[in-house]
Amino acid sequence: MKFTSIAFLALALCLPLWGADKDKPLTPREVMQLFIGTWDSEMTIIPEGDPTKAKTSQMIRTRKWSRKKTFVVEQANPDEGIWVLTYDPKKKNYRSVFITPEITDNIYGDWDDSKKIMTWHGREDNGNILKGHHRVIDKDHHEWELSLFNGDKLLVKLTGKHKRRLKTKQ
Repeated sequence: MKFTSIAFLALALCLPLWGADKDKPLTPREVMQLFIGTWDSEMTIIPEGDPTKAKTSQMIRTRKWSRKKTFVVEQANPDEGIWVLTYDPKKKNYRSVFITPEITDNIYGDWDDSKKIMTWHGREDNGNILKGHHRVIDKDHHEWELSLFNGDKLLVKLTGKHKRRLKTKQ
């Protein structure tokens, strides 16, 4: 009787795992879902990569699905920029744009599922080159880094951390 109870317990614990393939890569929509939520965000701006000139600011980033769940759209407060993320099934990469009144960044990303890292590359509309990455530490914590170059010259390095805000009861 004792072994039967243990067998049923083991079966009950394993049933939810049947059919779940932990080694199966995330789908593009599942990757984009990692970005959804409201985040307390810290960003450090490091002009020319010089840590003595670094300035850190905090903001709240709200990232939501578009109506048909094709885009992730971010509005940050107090930031004046808008960020949009989508997946291009033909090119098999992620496309992103960051828009402010002064500049537009066109950014392309490749997802490494084993490392939970999106590697970014792109250009501003003024020709500057962007390179960076976004790492998902866990569902509630992300970190990222982005460098902006004019040719080989580093103009600015940006680093940041996001922590998911807890939902408050209304």
